[in-house]
Amino acid sequence: MRIRTLIVDDEVLSRRGVEIRLRDQSDFEIVAQCANGREALAAVQQYKPDLMFLDIQMPDAAGDYMCIHAGGDTHILRGTMKELEEILDPKLFQRVHRSTIVNLRLVRSLRAHMNGEYFLTLEGGHELKLSRTYRDKVEYFLSGSR
Repeated sequence: MRIRTLIVDDEVLSRRGVEIRLRDQSDFEIVAQCANGREALAAVQQYKPDLMFLDIQMPDAAGDYMCIHAGGDTHILRGTMKELEEILDPKLFQRVHRSTIVNLRLVRSLRAHMNGEYFLTLEGGHELKLSRTYRDKVEYFLSGSR
């Protein structure tokens, strides 16, 4: 089964870079590419992707939107990552990337990558990048505090 993927970025070259990298991976099927938030919302509704690469710094006149992945469904929520992070229980949810908050109960393993970055493997096998900016989270995961 291939991972149905949506690429969203206002820069053509950035979208192309993600596309080139994904085309070499047989596990991914790119279902659509979008240049703005409105296109992305329509594509999510039409294609119901499993994964979305989203540039959250895009200008978007409709406001800030996030995609919440839960129970196999994707839900669109209006608000900022910071606002969401403030209302979630930090014992259950931690920010691991500028565009990712993860449910700690779903993290199965952590593996080092180059340049001080790590990848978290979730239940079901999906991997998420833990960026250098959130390096302090590595200690949190490694200490077994979850």
